[in-house]
Amino acid sequence: MIRQRVITLSGLILCILFLPGCWDYQKINDRSQIIAVGVEPTSVNPKMLTYTLQIPVFQQPEQGGAAPGSGGGEPSSNYHNYVISALSFDEAVSKAQTQSDKGLYLGNIQLIVYSTKLSHAQFRRTTGEFMRNPRFEKLSWVEFTPQSPSEVLSAKTDLAPADSFERILSSSVKQHGYTVRTHLWEFWRDFWTIGRQPYGGEIQKTPTGFRVDGLVVPVRHNNCIELTPEETLYFNMLCRRVQSISFNVIDGAESFGVGEVNTKSNLSVFMNKGRGNVLRARIRVHALVVRDERDGMVLLSHKDMKRYERVMSDQIKSQVEQVIQKFQHNETDPFGFGETIVTQNPRMAEYVASQWPHDFAHSTSNIQVEVRLKRKGALR
Repeated sequence: MIRQRVITLSGLILCILFLPGCWDYQKINDRSQIIAVGVEPTSVNPKMLTYTLQIPVFQQPEQGGAAPGSGGGEPSSNYHNYVISALSFDEAVSKAQTQSDKGLYLGNIQLIVYSTKLSHAQFRRTTGEFMRNPRFEKLSWVEFTPQSPSEVLSAKTDLAPADSFERILSSSVKQHGYTVRTHLWEFWRDFWTIGRQPYGGEIQKTPTGFRVDGLVVPVRHNNCIELTPEETLYFNMLCRRVQSISFNVIDGAESFGVGEVNTKSNLSVFMNKGRGNVLRARIRVHALVVRDERDGMVLLSHKDMKRYERVMSDQIKSQVEQVIQKFQHNETDPFGFGETIVTQNPRMAEYVASQWPHDFAHSTSNIQVEVRLKRKGALR
């Protein structure tokens, strides 16, 4: 009986010794995860780009020494930015490795920040590098900035900037109508999708931290089309989805507020030979009236609610048409109208690839908005 217990104990010890990680539990101290990448042009060489690689700092130097963060070398800095000019991303990582005594890993990248000053070819080349690298995290968020990405990635935040950005972008809060959230694989997919242009959100550094709102579309003329947060809201109503957001509806000299706004949409194109194409969209909106024009002192009648629905429908339709026209002026279709043509008729792929930008710019729009409002009641 005693011998059996000894054998069992010996077997248990052997199992523990050979568990994965038992012998290399300190290896995590030999690794540095790159959590954000910034990309911007450099004046040194038009073929080179400046990459900002952000890594978290988990241990502060002893004896009150300064941490290697980019925030002025303050002891409380919890990240470090490597700013390196190179011909490729892999070369930038290799150069950064010469400055670090830890191995740099790419499997935990949360954010990519592109400068809007990059050319269309540079966007495409760099995104291709990221996608072809098997170690690169394909679920990274893609954001644009008119500022320097190295400056944005040094914003004042409680966490490392990349962690703060990722917390907002991947949050369970559904009120993201004023910006868009695009993963790396989606951004690259749209580069190759016939009838659709890639796009991403906009991020900027502020004196107190940062701001994430708006939308940016890189176009072939080596510039970017930018939408304001308000324009982005109507862009999302047209070709994405808006959930649980609140905004103001103008009604002549008055206005009323709506909340818990949820939208769905369907896009299609009517090919009208000889008379131009028609861009069709049907947008369904469900919302709650949270502030009426009489501050809730009088109960809204059924007639009032129908008028509110009509006013809100007209506002959404007008704003959506303006957003479409802004992109038509640049012969750019980020909505995916051209993609719907190919989806319904694959034989039209060659036409969409070659002629759709021009035909899209000269198409008319037919936007139908169906609004359904609810009310809370009146104060007495």
